[in-house]
Amino acid sequence: MGSVFLGWPALLTHQTPLGRTLAVWVELASVLARRGGATGKLNTILNELREEKKRLLDLESESDEQVKKKREDDDDDDDEEEEEDEEEEEEEEEEEEEEEEGEEEGQEEEEEEENEAANNSTASRDGFTDLLPEECQLGGGRISCKDIGMSHLPIITDLSITILELSGNNLTRLPPRGFSGLPNLEEVDLSRNLLDDSSISPNLFVNLTKLKRLTLDGNDLVTIPRLPPSLEELRINDNKINQLLSQSFKGLSNLLLLELTGNILYEGSVELWAFRPLKVLKHLKLDNNRFSSIPNGLPRSLEDLRMSHNQIVEVQDHVLNKSVHLRVLDLSYNLLRENSFYPGAWINLP
Repeated sequence: MGSVFLGWPALLTHQTPLGRTLAVWVELASVLARRGGATGKLNTILNELREEKKRLLDLESESDEQVKKKREDDDDDDDEEEEEDEEEEEEEEEEEEEEEEGEEEGQEEEEEEENEAANNSTASRDGFTDLLPEECQLGGGRISCKDIGMSHLPIITDLSITILELSGNNLTRLPPRGFSGLPNLEEVDLSRNLLDDSSISPNLFVNLTKLKRLTLDGNDLVTIPRLPPSLEELRINDNKINQLLSQSFKGLSNLLLLELTGNILYEGSVELWAFRPLKVLKHLKLDNNRFSSIPNGLPRSLEDLRMSHNQIVEVQDHVLNKSVHLRVLDLSYNLLRENSFYPGAWINLP
């Protein structure tokens, strides 16, 4: 039995789990020897244990190689991930560059669109006009769109414009805020269009607080529209005005000139106080209407009265009594005779 223990000193000193297992078997062999057990069978078991140890060591070696390989693979994977990250960063940089280029192109396109819009409209220092027809002329505070066949009022915003000429077009309607972008207008010409009473909203002209001259000749107006107190000259010739009421000229205390030729007025269609608000009126034209006599209630300030081409048959007493400043009286082309003038017709004329 002593030979068994002396034959495996290495096994007794091996500190691995396998060494400890062999030591146990050696001790077992010693016990079996003392009892006269089968040593040959033990040796067979020990040989199997050696082979198992070798297999386990090989497995451990293979496991080490696999770990090493795995580490190498992990390193390779890390390298690949780093490369992928670098590629992704490069792609992101390229995308950012493309986006910046796209933004620059977009800005260029927007600038081109703005320039194109500017070419389609007319700009000035203080405002712009939207889609103003090419035939219109702009300059010196004036927009002139005469006789170009315009059928709607364009959107106009320009603080520098004081004169707007839209005569000879096909305008049938003026939006309520059609002139809101032109608050400094002093003169508006809408003659020879297709405007009637429904075409003009109540406050369209009233809001033009600097308006001095308004021309509405050659339309289809039946009544006088509401007008701003700033107005100095009003021309509504060749319309269908058929009456002048006490409120027709309300607030027009600065009106100097009033032209109503070519309408369908007569003495019975003019109320007694119709001209009363016109405190400073100097020039009144009522030519080519249906008057058979001079209307009553003419302003005291009147200097020039023209009523040619009517149906006047007489001039009554005192009708011009208060017209103490009258300088011009035109009654040509009427139905007057020598006895058509009453004795006191001219008594107070200068």
